[in-house]
Amino acid sequence: MKSGEKELKGELNLDEFTNLENLCIRQKEISNIRLENNASLVELVISGSEIKELSLNSQLNLKLLSISDANRLLFIDLSQNINLTSFLVEYCKELKKIDGLDKITKLTFSSIKNNPKLMNISDYEKFCIPNTPQSNIGLPKAWKDFFDCHLEEINSRPKKDGRGCFSFGGGESEDSSDEETESSLQEKNNDEIENESKNNYIYTNTNDMVQLGDESDEESDDVFFIFTNGSSYRENFAVVSGCDEEFLLFNRDFFAGTECKDSFQKGKIYKLCFSGELKKDSNNVIKSVEGGGFEINEISEVISFVRNTYKEKEKILERKNAVEKELQEKSNTIQEINKDRFEAKKELADLKIKFDSLQFEKTRLESERITPEKYKELLDIQKDLKTSLAAIKEENKALYNQLEKIEKQD
Repeated sequence: MKSGEKELKGELNLDEFTNLENLCIRQKEISNIRLENNASLVELVISGSEIKELSLNSQLNLKLLSISDANRLLFIDLSQNINLTSFLVEYCKELKKIDGLDKITKLTFSSIKNNPKLMNISDYEKFCIPNTPQSNIGLPKAWKDFFDCHLEEINSRPKKDGRGCFSFGGGESEDSSDEETESSLQEKNNDEIENESKNNYIYTNTNDMVQLGDESDEESDDVFFIFTNGSSYRENFAVVSGCDEEFLLFNRDFFAGTECKDSFQKGKIYKLCFSGELKKDSNNVIKSVEGGGFEINEISEVISFVRNTYKEKEKILERKNAVEKELQEKSNTIQEINKDRFEAKKELADLKIKFDSLQFEKTRLESERITPEKYKELLDIQKDLKTSLAAIKEENKALYNQLEKIEKQD
């Protein structure tokens, strides 16, 4: 059913269409949509309407939802729509919240972009990472900045294995490195970096190891680079990358027996290599490594480290732009395919209605058609009527003659 074929305004009430499966609304003047009785709805496309809220609690079988240019839409409730396979929300400039994203587990395509006021990012994190193929996702720019990671990293991000392997990018230092040129980084000395570093950072790249100073060429399972601020009873590290946590807290006894014990300095960079699993207490403080060991060493060539980090950041940015371009092209292609498919379904539905109407008319005409037997019967009836009419005429003539005789006798 297409609302675009008629000039519709105000509230659109479809309660009478209980078997409606496909609905496409392209009317800008529609301010509310009543879908409580449309439980059979499978595909819903809304473009350019003035609706403010959309609740689809009755549409348990909904598989495709596409909303675009709904400039007054504030809220979408998808808590009951767990069967969604395609989900697009784009260019809704007032949209602030989407409920139920974490319940959707069957998506094969999704695009949520250019919705500048959308705020519930935590739900989207649950929604996009475990449930959606990342090659199809369209992230808004503001959310990319929030996560500080590119699509390729999310897509290839492995779970932590038994050796403590992580793959994630984030942290304040990477943001600042985008704004600095390589030449400016080369001019910084160790003291300047120490003054600018107010947090602890971890950096890792297990695919392309950065070689610094006297570091061993031997491949390691897990490598972290750390800035530390130290504390009186535990060591607090802020993660740049190499771990999917923002901070790592270590019990001071964790580093007993190492050269770095009691000597962590703010602004210094350290490399941590470990195998096994990091064990934490109830306060999320790391106490030990189970099933392995660790080594921690200070990185002496800070400038070289920052320079290589900056170069790697540039490479990541190039890959990110290439992936975003490819994803945008795929997203556009899929949207066009979905539109063509939706239009084809509508045309097919219209043809089916016309066909059913013609079939009904054909059946009616066939039921009313005069058969040869019926025609013969009608001819017999007509013949009988003629015979009866002739007999009546003869009888009438006889009566008339008789009447004349009586009149003459008088």
